Formats: sequence, C-alpha cells, structure tokens
Amino acid sequence: IYYDLFNPHHTSLLEYNDALQYSLLPGDALHGCDKEFSTGFIDTVGSYGFMFDVSSNVEPTEDGPADGDDEEFLKRFRNVEIYGMDLYIRNPVNASFEIYVRTGTIDAVDGGAAVASTNVATTTTIAKKRTTYASYQHLAGQTLISKNWEMIASGIVEGKGPDVGSPIPHDAWKKNIVVPPGETVGFYVTVKDDPHLRYRNTTLPEGSIYKSDGILNFAVGRSWGGYPLRGDGMDVYFSPREFSGAFRYHVHEGLCYSESPSVAPSAITYSPTRSHAPTDETKHTYLEVAEEKGLCPEENTLETTFKDG
Repeated sequence: IYYDLFNPHHTSLLEYNDALQYSLLPGDALHGCDKEFSTGFIDTVGSYGFMFDVSSNVEPTEDGPADGDDEEFLKRFRNVEIYGMDLYIRNPVNASFEIYVRTGTIDAVDGGAAVASTNVATTTTIAKKRTTYASYQHLAGQTLISKNWEMIASGIVEGKGPDVGSPIPHDAWKKNIVVPPGETVGFYVTVKDDPHLRYRNTTLPEGSIYKSDGILNFAVGRSWGGYPLRGDGMDVYFSPREFSGAFRYHVHEGLCYSESPSVAPSAITYSPTRSHAPTDETKHTYLEVAEEKGLCPEENTLETTFKDG
C-alpha cells in the first residue's frame, strides 16, 4: 500500500483517496504546529463591539507542475486554521459575548478578490463564485449582522483582569476559520450586556496593518457603541481603533518558525499612549440626538464598573 503526498492520484487505494486527503488537512492529522498570536493587552477605551480584519501573510503558491485537484490539494497545506481566541475583559465579570465573521464570495471576474455579497443575480455568476469570507470594511450591509455575518462563537467569557487575555471557552467555539494564502477575514466581536470589551486608540488609519507575526496580519478597525447593532444607519462607531486580543491557530510544518519574524508588512510596532478619551470624533451625523436614541456619543461616557487609572 502506498500513497504519494504530492500526487494524491498515485496510490494503490484509489477508492480511499478522498478519505486519505481529508486526514492530511489542517486541524486533523497534518503535521504542523499550533501557534498563538497576541496584539498585546493594552487598552485606552472600551465599548460593546469591535470590527477588524485578519489576513493571511502567507503568499499563494506559484503555478507549478500540479494542476486541477492536485493543485487545489497542495494549496491547502498553506492555509491557516483559526481555532481559538482571547478577548480583553479587564473587569472580573462573566461577560456574554458573540463572535462573527463577514461572509462574501470569491468572484473570478474580480481576479479572486473577496467581496461582500448577499445576492447573486444569474446562474452564470453563481458558477464563477464560491462562498468564502470578506473584509468587514464593505459598507453595504455592514451592520446587518444576521444577513451578512456568520456566528462562530457565543457564550460566557470570564474576565481575567488587567494585562491578560480572557480565553473563549472551547465549547463556545462553534467553527474553525480557514484562511487561504493572501485572503482576508472580517471579524466582529461583541459583548452583550455591558461595555466590558477593551481596546485602544491609534493614530494609524483604519484598514492599515498594525501587528503581524509573519503568518497573520491584524488591521486597524472600528468599535461600536451599542448592542445589538440596529442596521438602520443609526449605529454609532468610533475609528480608528486597534483590537486588543489574541488568536490561536494551526499551520502546516512548512509554516512553523522557531520564532516570529522580525520584519512585518507595515508599521506594526506602534504602542499607543494611554488616554481617557477618543482621539477623534465619532463618525456619525446625528450626535445631537444620540442621547434621545439611547446611544452614547463618546466611548468614555459608557457606563462600566472599571475606571481607567
């Protein structure tokens, strides 16, 4: 009995070929390593929710001798599989939370770019697209969570206090997220009852990379001043903001490094100074009616049991 790793069709067990391929995928029997990547548990402000992008810094494989199913099989060895996460909950509380990823499509017409889409117009278009994930930054339907986002975790997380992460319980994590080389996934993290989620101000522009370990990139995002998001254009957000937290993920052994690379894609060593208020105004047009609508005009006015010191 033999099985050729680099050409799955060369095997004496053709009828078991699919099963053998599956056993070699990330998160199963694939030789590799589990890694943890933290952006640092530093905070200046807090609120309910946070949206940000995570992208793979792994370069797509160049065209080689493999093609068709073989090529697709080999590409999977460069995927990153996210299977856990830490939030930053400074208060010693049990916080109800939800975590989502932005759904989208890969459109062959757009050269493989991920785009957020909820409607497919024609059968021809369907044949050119495959369901995947997209950046949170697509504004159309951004706050329509039930329609354009997929829940991957929910439950109760225990706040561990200052300067440490609050791990998402294993049984609260519903689905691992596979990030192919060069692709981006938009995340939406939110607490439900009180604004216990902590993060930080930044002077970097929204969408720019502020932290990388050479495999995953974290991009500057935005926070949200309430839960649930209404999706009617009346939700208040604050930007730019940096997410404070960590991911746990699995990669194939070829992507395992003895230590994190020292070179990052962009300015990722930024360390924010502490302050008690946002560095800019909220990006909204109806601040004068925020109080009437039950929304908060500034992050530092949100009620919380923790007071920045």
